[in-house]
Amino acid sequence: MIDDGDDEMPAEDEEMQRTSKKNSNVDFKSDVFCQKDIREHTGCVNALRFSHGEQLLATGGDDLQSRIWKVDELMLRKNPKPDFLAEKRHTSNIFSLEFDLEDRFIYSGEHRGAVYKHDIQTNQVISSLKRSDVRSSAYNMDHHPSDSHLLAVAFANQVCFLDNRDFKHPIQFKTSRAAGGGDFYSAEFHPESPVLMLLNAEDGGPNVFDRRNPSRPVFLRNKFSGIRTDTRGHGYMGATWSPSGNQFMVLRKLSSPLYFDLISQRCFTLKPARDRNGYLNMKTIKSMIFIDDYTVATGSDHWGIHLWQVPRAYEDVPLVGEERSQQYIVGKEMRVLRGHRSIPNQLRFSKHNQILVSSGVENSFKIWSNRRLPWSYDIPFVRKKSGEYDGTMEEEQAREKEERRILEDALDRDSEMEGRASYDDVFGGNDQSSEQRDTLEHFDVDEDEMMYAMDDEVDSDEERVLMRRGINEIMGHFRQDEDLHERILHIIY
Repeated sequence: MIDDGDDEMPAEDEEMQRTSKKNSNVDFKSDVFCQKDIREHTGCVNALRFSHGEQLLATGGDDLQSRIWKVDELMLRKNPKPDFLAEKRHTSNIFSLEFDLEDRFIYSGEHRGAVYKHDIQTNQVISSLKRSDVRSSAYNMDHHPSDSHLLAVAFANQVCFLDNRDFKHPIQFKTSRAAGGGDFYSAEFHPESPVLMLLNAEDGGPNVFDRRNPSRPVFLRNKFSGIRTDTRGHGYMGATWSPSGNQFMVLRKLSSPLYFDLISQRCFTLKPARDRNGYLNMKTIKSMIFIDDYTVATGSDHWGIHLWQVPRAYEDVPLVGEERSQQYIVGKEMRVLRGHRSIPNQLRFSKHNQILVSSGVENSFKIWSNRRLPWSYDIPFVRKKSGEYDGTMEEEQAREKEERRILEDALDRDSEMEGRASYDDVFGGNDQSSEQRDTLEHFDVDEDEMMYAMDDEVDSDEERVLMRRGINEIMGHFRQDEDLHERILHIIY
């Protein structure tokens, strides 16, 4: 190596070099972005997880059995089938999945708190943890990045560590009451310094703790510049680290997502474009992902997948607003991916395969790529919301099918249908895994709900009280339908 003397690398170049290996090659601004539907589950798909080598994808949901897929087959086969279907069924909806470091075992957690450890090769449950706590849903699991024995689990009422050597006796790390109240939705090890933990409680919000001293956070979110002082009680819904661990992101009910940069000590509010079908987070528990350190994504109640690009740590950004409530604002998304026919709750990104995977209320999941995957499509199968139908549900389904037939005939005449998924490819096949239209319609956002703006768009406490009252009335509709409430347990309230 040639010594250039005492010249030092500029801070911004050093920071870019540190994060360059984490970046994505996917062009999310591409004119053509393809999606491919995998329809195998018979209920909502609430959990997705890539293996650590990213050769496998685990899925799970309301049909109580976790599945594992080979990623190459998902990308290339017309009708891929799971490589693993868990013999041991859960007794309630699967909410979380995680692989061990060697991708030999899969952990699955459920609404009622049970956690199973499955041997992928033998399909046997080799460890299990049953919980008798009230409201102890296992919302999130995260494996220690280097310790093969340690798993963090965010149960609704506490965060625990499970040790493979003593699986039935978890170590309690933090209770919901001590973290500020409300359910825990996530707990993650720092990717580079796993002694640090990012915990998120519904009322207490996201905070970073040192496992050696869990009594108080080491990073307090209210110390970041650009964060409003009234962020407590916004219904925080989970938080996740960036690939480098230099940033983290958090979702909020009825509010825009927040992005925290530890390097610059700034908090950015990720605003959506003004659109009646824009970003809304009200009805379901969602996840978020980092594509790279400065590109993030999450789903919306209006069915889109919203992606934002955030300024880098060394970029100057002006504060916006009055003195006591100044914010750093990312004004709108870089892109919104359309194609889901209901709410996409879960997102995962594979940097090795350069694909995005999403799932939610539908009993299928999607693979997204800026490359034309075999049997994918780039023109979405559009569905109207139930309140927009011109006739009955059956008449609306017939209209959708006929419009698609006309489009596919035109594409076929232009020799554009070869290798492209057709209507029958997407919606045909097994009746058990077919689209459940009544379930999708229950999650449609109607005009009454559109009256209520997001918290950070509301100007007065009086307006906020009225908004909250309206939302509670809306969610009460779901509680009254006991069958639906049991079948669809990812309602927030």
